[in-house]
Amino acid sequence: MTVISLARGVPTPDLLPIPAIREASARALNAQAATVLAYGPGGGYPPLREALAARHGVDPQRILVVNGSLQGVAFIAEHLRRAGQAHVALEAPTYDRALKNFADRDFRITSVPLEADGIDVEALAEAETPDLLYTIPTFHNPAGCTLSPPKRRRLAELARERDLLIFEDDPYRLLRFEGDQVPALHDLAPERVVWSTSFTKTVAPGLRVGYLIVPEPLVDGLTALAVDTYISPSFLPEAIVTDLLGSGVFEASVELARKALAERLGVMCDALDEHLPEARYVRPQGGYFLWLQLPEGTEAGAVHAAAERHGVAFVPGTEFFLDGGERHLRLAFSGVQQEQIGEAVRRLSAAVTDAGG
Repeated sequence: MTVISLARGVPTPDLLPIPAIREASARALNAQAATVLAYGPGGGYPPLREALAARHGVDPQRILVVNGSLQGVAFIAEHLRRAGQAHVALEAPTYDRALKNFADRDFRITSVPLEADGIDVEALAEAETPDLLYTIPTFHNPAGCTLSPPKRRRLAELARERDLLIFEDDPYRLLRFEGDQVPALHDLAPERVVWSTSFTKTVAPGLRVGYLIVPEPLVDGLTALAVDTYISPSFLPEAIVTDLLGSGVFEASVELARKALAERLGVMCDALDEHLPEARYVRPQGGYFLWLQLPEGTEAGAVHAAAERHGVAFVPGTEFFLDGGERHLRLAFSGVQQEQIGEAVRRLSAAVTDAGG
């Protein structure tokens, strides 16, 4: 039996602009091979930094291009650790790789509950102020929820009042299926927010191009970390992204992904309603993931073991908590073709039954 995977948050190959990437690569090599195949500034390929700065209305020096946005998480964690600032607040649940980055550096971690409309800001306000809040406010990974506008404004106020640094991980922002766009936390408190995104979810994972918009006081320290880590990032993929941004291919790629993902989510929700009506979820307005709560008395670990026998994969909720998530699953609707989703959910339902749900 071929396993259907709902585990990986990746786009399927049909969503990748492969011909455009091939052509952009050829143009970059034909026009400036000596530049894009050499070392360069640690902050990234200068034309890409300038293009991104123009899009966001910031100084190019505040743009730090990194090898995927997770590299940015690692950089901010290491920068703070070296400065003796090793207390981070994380949403519960949170992105498992970010959790690992902070835990592996022995950060003191405060878990803040996540609600249907995002992080519990008042619980954060009542807690000891951390050195950093790491948050995924838009189409959360794994929970799929989006921080409401009132909570965004309150969080921006709190950041100013408490001198709180926020790492806003925002790779899914452009992949909205319904509802109105909301301001980024960076828009509300740019001096207190490191804003992070990636072309992994909107162009291609293998390019490994993400970037940060960094408050000015952090620019030198984070850039020095980049230089110490890899001298300079890889300029060829960054030149490809620059080309795609200038040609309009990027916007077309986003639109293709947005439409396909919206359709896949609709099929998944219909299948869950049919095959697992006793499970609960909040339908996300965009992004890659659906967060499923299993029926009372059913544990994700048991379902995960049964799912192997039934040929379906997912990530159990316990991966996204320091402590908790025993009744939750993260289902990625991004990395599976639409026609496979119904069968995947049917297999998942059989696994839940086998696990005693």
